[in-house]
Parts: sequence; C-alpha cells; structure tokens
Amino acid sequence: MTSARRAVHLTTVHRADDPRIALKECASLSRAGWEVVLVHASTADPPGSAGVRSRRIRSGTGRIGRMTWTAARALRTALAERADVYHIHDPELIPVGLVLKARGRRVIYDVHEDLPRQIQYKPYLAARWRGPAGRGAELIEAVARYTFDAIVAATPAIGERFTGPRTAVVQNFPMLDELGGAIGPPYSDRAPHVVYVGRITPEIGAREMVLASQRCVTPGVRFTIAGPVAAELEDELSEANRDPLVSVPGRQDRDGVKELLGTARVGLVLFHPLGNYVAAYPTKMFEYMAAGLPVVASDFPLWRDIVERASCGLLVDPLDPAAIAGAVDWLLNHPADAAQMGANGRAAVLDRFNWESEERKLVALYDSLVERSR
Repeated sequence: MTSARRAVHLTTVHRADDPRIALKECASLSRAGWEVVLVHASTADPPGSAGVRSRRIRSGTGRIGRMTWTAARALRTALAERADVYHIHDPELIPVGLVLKARGRRVIYDVHEDLPRQIQYKPYLAARWRGPAGRGAELIEAVARYTFDAIVAATPAIGERFTGPRTAVVQNFPMLDELGGAIGPPYSDRAPHVVYVGRITPEIGAREMVLASQRCVTPGVRFTIAGPVAAELEDELSEANRDPLVSVPGRQDRDGVKELLGTARVGLVLFHPLGNYVAAYPTKMFEYMAAGLPVVASDFPLWRDIVERASCGLLVDPLDPAAIAGAVDWLLNHPADAAQMGANGRAAVLDRFNWESEERKLVALYDSLVERSR
C-alpha cells in the first residue's frame, strides 16, 4: 500500500487495542484505502488489522513524564511518517498537534470526553484547582478548535462545544458484526446474571451496583462488575469480590466482553448525574443493546429518550440501590418481557446506533481534508 494516502493516529493515554481508536477508526480508514499508522505508548498488543501498522513508543514516568517526554517521542515518530493526516486522541497531545500544524501538516483532534466538565470530579485534583483547571482546558481546546483542520466529537453534546463546518460528530456506536454474535446460550436458557463492563469508578455507580446485588431477591442472582478498577475503589471491590453474589474479574479483552454479554440477562449503566455523563451517549448501553440485553439505566432525559423510544429497558435513580435492585428483579422475573426489550434494543442498533453509519462520516471527513488541499 505504498501509494495509499497515509494517516497517523497518536495516543499516549489510550491502549493500543482501544475499541474507538484501533478497532473502529483505524480499521475503517484502512478498509477505505488509507495506510494507517497507530503511534502509542501502550504495552497492549494492537489488533491485527490489515493496513494498520503499530509504532510503540517508550512512555515517560508518571503524568508529567507522559505529557513531556512521551509527547516528544510521539511527535518525533509522527513526523518521521510523513503522513497526509495526523489524528490526535488526547488533550495532552494538543501541543504536539500545534507543532505539526506549524510544520504545515493536516491535524484532526478527536474529542473523546467533555474535558472541562470531567475535570470537576477528578480525584487527583484538589477541589480548589478544579475550576481553574477546567477553564484552562476550555482555553487549550479553543486553540485546537480554531487551529486544527478538523474536530471529531464523540457525542452530539461535545459537538455543540465545537460547532463549525470543520466539526464532525462521530459517535462510538457498536460494530454490527461484533457483539450481535455474543458467545453464549439462548436468552431464555441463561442464569440470572447481571453485568456491567467498563471503567469502574465511584461516578459510574460501582458502589450502588454492589449494594443493589445485596438487595436483589431473585434466587441465584449474580452480578459481574468487569473492567479496570479506580485506585480509590480497589480495597472495597476486593472485599466485594469475596461475596458469592459479586464477581470483579478486572479488565476484559473484546472476546471476554462478548462472553460476558453472551451469558447475561441484564446490562447495567448507572452513571451518576454529573455534567459530563447526563449529556453523553453511553457506549456501554449501546453495546448491551447490540448484544440483545435489556438495560437498567440512569434516568437522565437523554437516556430516557433512547430507552423509552426503543422500549429496551428500565430507568432508575442511579443513586438508589433499592430501585436498581427492584428493576433487576423485575427483568429477571419477567423473562419474556426482558427478552423482548433485548430484541428491541438490538433492532434499534441495527437501524441507527451502529458504527457502520458513523464510519461513513469519518471517511468523508478524511476525504474532504485531502480534496480541500488540492
């Protein structure tokens, strides 16, 4: 593919097998005829996608080392590739993007999270610094908005912050051919298994899930809370893992996720009512829907519109473990209704909430950048 247009994706934060970056964006561009290079500082093995070449760089020590030495290595590696388009995935790589722009390169900034809002509950920042840090994040992202060639926003709410002709909203919806074939028995034959898969932090409702497991009355019910555990929860979840009702198996690869979803009867997405979450499209909810699982989800206006319109689950106060347990028990004890909700969610993903529809937006954006420069 030496004659193909070349795109370099850069991340010093995300894993090399990150679903949005590697499995979706990089793989989609490769299928569209681009030669894709993924520059990363992860020790994970990247997926073996044809046309996606991995370039691993050494990571600096700690957050400061990652933002300085690792970023400098990412820049040096990126420049050596002489790409047509450079696509950065981390706010801390905005300075790298600015250097690339100063050298006449085309740069895309992919905004995965609403950073100014997210900073307001970061545990590593003292409360008195969160306001100034949020304003600083807004300032540097404003520089990116007006300097870079394009912005890719992961949600409509993020897209509203970057409104303009150079912004494309490319949502992190599931791939149709991945989770629809989840490994496991037919829904009606499954044990009363309830799952959450994703990052495990206080803000995503980890404590409420554990408490809800203790309040469920369905015989044999079991909760699996799978994913990387935040440091402040390690002791609590290690204790919870000794409870026969709760399993905390750690981070799962994509095959592990498929197996969990293929044995479950309910998917949980119980984020707390924080600014960054209330307006976000929850990737995990769409993955549960793609796998044919009914969801128990936080009752936010945006999420209510999705769940009620698709008739794919139940909505609860995410801060109320008793309400969560009640919704789980209802779904487990009404299997025909629950199975229909799962089928409804799958149909909604097939119709609208799928990566295939988003892939076209990404490829069109790339093509427009190349055509614009001619």
